[in-house]
Amino acid sequence: TNVVLPPQLESITSGRQFTSCTSLVSVSYYGAENGEVFPHTLTNMGTGALFSQCSSLKSHPDISRFTTIPSSTFTGCKLIKFAAEELRHLTYIGDSAFNGCGDIEGDLVFDNLT
Repeated sequence: TNVVLPPQLESITSGRQFTSCTSLVSVSYYGAENGEVFPHTLTNMGTGALFSQCSSLKSHPDISRFTTIPSSTFTGCKLIKFAAEELRHLTYIGDSAFNGCGDIEGDLVFDNLT
């Protein structure tokens, strides 16, 4: 299953939209380039568990513009790998946000966690 988001999406108001969607393979938006997952207008990923237990999800989300990752957002997304450098800028990481992800490569050093 593939999901295509609207290009002007600004916010996902709650969470759990795709929770346990084990057949979800990719997420993108209309007009996406280079495999982008989220439109540039999206600044809020909701309250948590957005992609929790999406075990077939292969899309690698660019989280560089987000400062917070809600609880359980990527829990169980075993095919998604993150580089530690991608996470360095985060100011808040919710409980189990990356639990069960494929891998976090490199040394995690956070500059701004509160």
